[in-house]
Amino acid sequence: MKTAKKTGKRTKALRVLVTILIVGALLYLGQVLYLLRADSPRGFVLPEGNSAKGKAAFVALNCVQCHTVYGIDLPTPPADQAEEIVTLGGPRQSAKTYGQIVTSIMHPSADIYANEGRYVNAEGASLMPDYKSEMTVEQLVNIVTFLQAHYEFFVPDYDPRFYYAPYNYITP
Repeated sequence: MKTAKKTGKRTKALRVLVTILIVGALLYLGQVLYLLRADSPRGFVLPEGNSAKGKAAFVALNCVQCHTVYGIDLPTPPADQAEEIVTLGGPRQSAKTYGQIVTSIMHPSADIYANEGRYVNAEGASLMPDYKSEMTVEQLVNIVTFLQAHYEFFVPDYDPRFYYAPYNYITP
């Protein structure tokens, strides 16, 4: 009888310990998911950036050879490249997320359409240099912070002439 009581106490203690471990693991997992914020527009978390340092890095890394930033005075790119200049920022109908800007910098070919014919080499890869080995994480987050601040999201005015209406039905 004593052995049965001891075994029952051990089993109960083991259940309590397992419950505590499971609850602790769930709390830890919840904390990790909160930090990752999978529902955030970033989809991941990098350190906060500094826009002024981002502008300086943008110039220092010669991004101004091929890019301008909407509404910002930057060194002027060479005149012979005027046709190839890509303006970043400005009003857009779709939001440019933090993750999209990071991807555009770290893997520019992912955002380029080879069939467009512009901004690509003969193999269809982006003309943008590979900065993965040349840029620090600090420069990356600062540049992304600088660029993201210059995108303006807007919703265009609705005009039924430009949207699909089934069976040619347009409300009066």
